[in-house]
Amino acid sequence: MEWASPELDGTYIKLRSRVLLEVGPSEDEKNRIRGAASSLLGEAGRAAHEVHGAGIEPLLVGSVAKGTMTKRPDIDVFLLFPGDTPAEVLREEGLKIGSRVLEDPRKRYTQHPYLTGRYRGFNADIVPCLRIERGEKVKTAVDRTPHHTEYVNSRMDDHGREEVLLLKSFLKGIGAYGAEETSRGFSGYLVELMVLRFGGFPGFLSYLSRIDPAEHPPGGSEEVNVDHEPKGRLAPVLFDEPPLLMETPSKDTNYKKLFRNDRFIVIDPVDPNRNVASPVSAQTLAYSSKAASEFLRNPSESYFSHRSSRPRRASHDDMPVRKEGRLGLFQLEVPDVEPGVFLAQLRSNLKKAAANLERTGFEKLGFRYLVSFSPDSEIDGAYLRCRHVWELPVDNPTAFISLFSAPERLPGSYIHIGPPADNRHAENFRSKWGKRVFEIDGKLAVELQRDVTDPDALFSDVWEASRHSSSLEDIPLLSLSPVDPLYRTVLPLITGECDTWLDGGPGED
Repeated sequence: MEWASPELDGTYIKLRSRVLLEVGPSEDEKNRIRGAASSLLGEAGRAAHEVHGAGIEPLLVGSVAKGTMTKRPDIDVFLLFPGDTPAEVLREEGLKIGSRVLEDPRKRYTQHPYLTGRYRGFNADIVPCLRIERGEKVKTAVDRTPHHTEYVNSRMDDHGREEVLLLKSFLKGIGAYGAEETSRGFSGYLVELMVLRFGGFPGFLSYLSRIDPAEHPPGGSEEVNVDHEPKGRLAPVLFDEPPLLMETPSKDTNYKKLFRNDRFIVIDPVDPNRNVASPVSAQTLAYSSKAASEFLRNPSESYFSHRSSRPRRASHDDMPVRKEGRLGLFQLEVPDVEPGVFLAQLRSNLKKAAANLERTGFEKLGFRYLVSFSPDSEIDGAYLRCRHVWELPVDNPTAFISLFSAPERLPGSYIHIGPPADNRHAENFRSKWGKRVFEIDGKLAVELQRDVTDPDALFSDVWEASRHSSSLEDIPLLSLSPVDPLYRTVLPLITGECDTWLDGGPGED
């Protein structure tokens, strides 16, 4: 069960102390955080009684409840409704209660809406959920969270809490913290589990560093995975031995089937049918693995500097060198919606478009994108936590999409394969295509002409079909010409040709 931690010298010990002093709250700050949390619990309880009557239990969860908070934590209060509460009541009354206690309340979503806002100078969330017993099937995505808090608190000591702070700060520094769609990284609960499972910050970094990334991460942009199976899958991380065992997990092979689209699998010790690491993208995992390797070779405080929270300026003007295929570049304005909603819909639509393009005959396809904002624009801070946010000469928040395709242009004709020659549908095929029909390996076939062979034009066509019923439906997709100055600025960024962070280490500007 024990994971051998790497031997780190006195330089790391000093670095650890300095980082903890920087990111961890002092005793006075802890008292202020706890006081605000206690007061918020009391006000939430009173508001719940006014709205619902008896039966709702306010519960402190998250990092404040577990003692793994940084200096400026979010205070998370869950409202535990009776397990038989109808979904509509949960939604409506949860929002009413939150609006009575939070300053500047704003609606967010999991499976149902909840409120986020401010309370006594802290960010705070009021989240309704259903009270369930351990092992009972969840009805909403957040019902198991109280059990997560109980699990961590029953197994985490003070040293472990310090290790959690280190790992959180490291992941924030490299832009890999947060399970939101804007980050696609490690959640706070996942960080806590990794510290418990691998013995601490060095032990988990040692595990991360031994991962063989399936692909080199592109750095400044995000790659949309169009593969049908994830590359370089890892063995599932299980909590199947004392003292970490809570619920007996299944076999490794079962989890690889159950989570067949996930590269990183960490089985929730509270719910053995859930992958805690499902939000972590393959790109984030590869990115984190490289950073872990570099840190273990040369520990530096620069990895904890939250560099990803600062916009990166584009200054490189060289075109990337390509040996084969074609790179097209497109842009579309970012709609006025939650950043996570926009990014989720963008990825989904690109995957649909890729599936449609694959059927047209391309041998290779790949999408990458990055998001840009102008210095004067008001943009949600969640964007700034993305490693794929750049400052470019555009007036409005804009997404840039690159399409790599090979061959550069499809042939003017293609072979359409029909049924076997002795199949009952063969006569219908012959009737439809007449004398043009011939046989290939016992199957009927016909040579057809393509109306469109240019990959950019084909992508524009399939994009129109894929974006319906989303925030992108009424936003035009614009193709950039290679002679456009913006094309020459963006393409090196989106392909990673001018990104130096991964090779030079965080802190290089």
